[in-house]
Amino acid sequence: MKNTSKEREGVHWSGTKYDMFFRKGVVGDWKNHLTQEMMKELENIADLKWSESGLDLSVFNNNAS
Repeated sequence: MKNTSKEREGVHWSGTKYDMFFRKGVVGDWKNHLTQEMMKELENIADLKWSESGLDLSVFNNNAS
């Protein structure tokens, strides 16, 4: 994307502010945007999708709180 700082300003043609589409990109900032219920639902979806991969993702579940 070119000139992202300029693209973050203003309003999309739909009327939505551009800052609704862009995030700061700060590690762990998702904790400020998701509820515990939302995080648990995402964990359940990830567990279901990755269950047949053979990967042990339990290490990530311990850090979600």
